[in-house]
Amino acid sequence: MTTYGLTSTGFVSKPLLTIISDLQDAWRLLGIEKFDPASVAGQKSGTIGERLSELWDACEALDAAFDPDESTGQALDSLCAMTGTIRDPATHSTVTLTLGGDAATVVALGKQVSVEGTGVKFETLAEATFNSTPATVDGISCAGTASVAAQAVDTGPLVGLTGTITVKETPVSGWLAVTNAADADVGEDVETDADLRLRREEELHTAATAALEAIREALIELDSTPAVSGAVVFENTSMVADGDGLPPKSVRAVVNGGAAADIRDSLFATVAAGIETDGTTSGTVTDSQGVTHTIKYTVATPINTYIILNVTKDANTYPVDGDAQMLAAVLAYGDTLVMGKNIVSGRIATEAFGIEGVLEVECLIGTTNPPTTDTTIPVDIDEIGVFDSARTTINSSSGTP
Repeated sequence: MTTYGLTSTGFVSKPLLTIISDLQDAWRLLGIEKFDPASVAGQKSGTIGERLSELWDACEALDAAFDPDESTGQALDSLCAMTGTIRDPATHSTVTLTLGGDAATVVALGKQVSVEGTGVKFETLAEATFNSTPATVDGISCAGTASVAAQAVDTGPLVGLTGTITVKETPVSGWLAVTNAADADVGEDVETDADLRLRREEELHTAATAALEAIREALIELDSTPAVSGAVVFENTSMVADGDGLPPKSVRAVVNGGAAADIRDSLFATVAAGIETDGTTSGTVTDSQGVTHTIKYTVATPINTYIILNVTKDANTYPVDGDAQMLAAVLAYGDTLVMGKNIVSGRIATEAFGIEGVLEVECLIGTTNPPTTDTTIPVDIDEIGVFDSARTTINSSSGTP
């Protein structure tokens, strides 16, 4: 006989049909025997049974709220917070804009521009004053220019490919043109329950490991703009410099992304006293006693990748915007690359084959333009592959299926 409720193996919810059967068994003891759907007792047992079933469902949900593998939403947030893991919020896509127009023109903070064709809006994050150096911006001759940081108005993975943020949504007198010289760094949606559960387990594991992993985890978890997308930490525990030039009793953090001040603060807080930090970038941190400390680290070296995709397609099934879909898929894959991950042409071609109607793909890659081979590009642990729409070319032609 099944035992319902909170048992030694977990919570077992009582099914609706069992609830109704139990109600009818109890009423039979009172002499009620007729429970067909048209009878009063039959209708009452169904109605009351449904209400009781809702209570059982609520009890089951309450029990699941205490299990990290079963809880969802706010309940999962509360469980994770107990061990120091906070759900990552949605973030904005960010980009550097080039503005052009009359010299000395001032464009205030919060002015909006958008991506031609999609209407995705970005807004400036600072005031920009044009210099007096003539330049061409988005095909328009301008007497002066200015660069300014901007972010998408909405959160999430909003795309702004190179040279597509060209529409002024809030015009200013003397401001004639706008463009972006590189792809926007794509934002993210709020962290999913599945990802939050996985990160909680990783952080619990890290908390129990050596300090080296703790230093790395603290860097990765920085609430910084731009976000830290990767970090590795090396150490030299000996009393002499090692073969990589790491000084004795020191650590070297290699970081991709993140604000310099945030990185320095994190290293100062996590590297043990008496251990030297090493790297090619340095700055200072002032402790609570007013003492200044020099903190060093190394910024990951970007491997700017050129890609040519020569695609044979079935014109009958290939989407009208197939090239655009393929470009988006390739760039999205590029965003998943981590430090030390080699760039493999076959893996990029896989993204191309994900578009309907693709028959054949030749993928050429390289670090100079134009790429001429499909040879894997090796990426060291302190490097990271970087894709950009301006360095990605798609040549599609019709073939026979």
